[in-house]
Amino acid sequence: MPHHRILIIDDEDDIREVAALSLETVAGWQVFVANSGTQGLARAIEHQPDAILLDVMMPGMDGPTTFRELRKNPATARIPVLLLTAKVQSSDQRRFADLGVAAILFKPFDPMTLSNQIANVLGWKEIPDTKQGNLLMASDAKTALSEALDRMWVQFLPQMQERVAILETAAQAFAVDQLTIDQHQAAQAAAHKLAGVLGTFGLTRGTVLARELEILYSRQNDPDPQLAERLASTAAELRTIVATRK
Repeated sequence: MPHHRILIIDDEDDIREVAALSLETVAGWQVFVANSGTQGLARAIEHQPDAILLDVMMPGMDGPTTFRELRKNPATARIPVLLLTAKVQSSDQRRFADLGVAAILFKPFDPMTLSNQIANVLGWKEIPDTKQGNLLMASDAKTALSEALDRMWVQFLPQMQERVAILETAAQAFAVDQLTIDQHQAAQAAAHKLAGVLGTFGLTRGTVLARELEILYSRQNDPDPQLAERLASTAAELRTIVATRK
């Protein structure tokens, strides 16, 4: 495979590092990372990557704003940008597509196939063929990536447990009608981040539950009398999934 250079701009440490690990291990690409739109603009100018993988939801300068700033600068205007988002609403997809990005990729992503998704979109034609050598290389890459993801899971486990704790605390406060605005916003953010990272580690059920909580916390005036119970039980199930990785 050609030695492509990719810049990943994402404020979430776990998602950013898993994506970088994926592209380095499976495709052998050179990866640069940035944890904000502002840092991403500077690193795009410095490194001149072949493509940029850009998160949509970031504090401060979000993905669409970062994209527009990249296009304003002649030094970065022609670099293909792929948006990475957990938003699946058709209206959001149309809005992002109207920006003129090369593609929209969705969280959670499969670390084993992320490089192929990018290569397909950009016409790099790097899908492994049926030759035995390529199959062996793919198998070796899969093993190496799996082992690296196991180590990364341990690294980010405390962060994931903290997010679950935020959701459980918010559910308890909601049950006694003492949920503050800060807790409400923190619960939405924690659910959103868990949805992306759990799916990336292959925990599809965790992604479904986290997205459910994100939606539930967006319904501030929901009259459902069983909402408190749903919030608590869903957070408890997420805790079990994170604890067992099943």
